[in-house]
Amino acid sequence: MSERMAHVQIRNFTEELLEIADMVIETLTMALDAGRRHDDHIGQFKHIDRIITLKEINLEERCLTFLATEHPAAIDLRTIVSIMKTRDDLKRINDLTLHIIERIPDMRAELFASFEFESIGKRTVSMIEKSINAFVSRNLEVGTQVYALNDEIHGMLQHLFRTATALMNHTRIDADQLLSALSISRHFGLITEHSGNIARTAHYLVTGEIVPRTHSFYNQLTASLDNSCN
Repeated sequence: MSERMAHVQIRNFTEELLEIADMVIETLTMALDAGRRHDDHIGQFKHIDRIITLKEINLEERCLTFLATEHPAAIDLRTIVSIMKTRDDLKRINDLTLHIIERIPDMRAELFASFEFESIGKRTVSMIEKSINAFVSRNLEVGTQVYALNDEIHGMLQHLFRTATALMNHTRIDADQLLSALSISRHFGLITEHSGNIARTAHYLVTGEIVPRTHSFYNQLTASLDNSCN
């Protein structure tokens, strides 16, 4: 394969990755809408999940074939590795979104609204969009915006955790619903981790440098709760 044809193939891989990203973002947006209206259409989401999974598998197989047959070097190799890493993070984001959707029927719509999940979700969607933008445009400044959103969302989730755990002592509040709220918030926290990974992959793509991962959201959360109790 000529160098020009290899670049065409890599561009096709990038476009396929963007298609997957668009579907993942749309699914999370639909999940927020389902939470607001308290819809329970898990079958519809699982159908979309199967389509996304097939696209992810197809992209991975084609990237692996490209690596095995074309032996790319330098920036081309870095681009293929980055596409595969980003594909993995999008897959995890979609899995976590499905977990959120499965929890939504366990919560009253008013409780979903009171914990500001829609606001948290919109910021999370924006974070994913910006991380993909940073990857495609190779703009490290956009990556900085991703990290800022990450801190903002984590602050909101920490507040939510403290509120929900405090409400556990009130017998008038259904503990199962509060547990669902805690579970949903944890999934959002994990989604932000994977979005941050995509921004770090964009940095690797541009510079060749690997940005160390920060402490996980869950570890930061438990540490903050411990500090608040002391």
